[in-house]
Amino acid sequence: MINASQSHSLKEMFVFRCSSSFLARSRGLARRLGSCDFLCLHHSSLHHSKKHFHRAMAEEKQPIGGLHFVGRKDELTEAKRSCRTLAGRDVLIIFHQGGFYAIDSYCYHTGGELQSGDIEEIGGKLCIICPNHKFKISLVGGEGLCKAGAPREEPRPPHAPRWYSKGVKQRVHVVTETAGGDIYVRLSEEARWMESDFYQGEKGEEERAKAAAAEEEKKKKKEKKK
Repeated sequence: MINASQSHSLKEMFVFRCSSSFLARSRGLARRLGSCDFLCLHHSSLHHSKKHFHRAMAEEKQPIGGLHFVGRKDELTEAKRSCRTLAGRDVLIIFHQGGFYAIDSYCYHTGGELQSGDIEEIGGKLCIICPNHKFKISLVGGEGLCKAGAPREEPRPPHAPRWYSKGVKQRVHVVTETAGGDIYVRLSEEARWMESDFYQGEKGEEERAKAAAAEEEKKKKKEKKK
């Protein structure tokens, strides 16, 4: 039997069962709690911690309805090119000719970093050019563009070479600007796999390293032939 005094004491305690994967967060501090059977916190202390935690969270720019805060308009405008990791995805935010664009940071071809790529209008489309192998990628639709002669199905004689779409290769994302000058990015919700997906995440990092090593090996072989 539990008497009234014991019952009152029990009400002032919270008992939580947790594992090693429990993540505690507050005011910029993230730490993993060790594995334990029960974690007991006094009611008054827990209430105080919760109050500070919620205040800290409110001060941060949190994703709202799938929107990820990436910076202030003036900062991103001055930077021109800014890289952000959003929900584990590396995204390049570009300011060009008065507009913002968001695209996967690594080229779909061999994972080259697009941040230093030139931007040109090609075939009537604004494109970023991968500095590694000069692949052209549409900033709006993520299409890969290539220049070629007329396809076989077109009437002869063949026309002069022109730009053709190779289809969507690079994942692009939606940029939103608030009245207060905050810039948000909504990650692509396109379900189908795209070639730029290959170079994202931990696995993508490994693949980029392999591609870079292979590229370095090619350069060494060229140097030996000279």
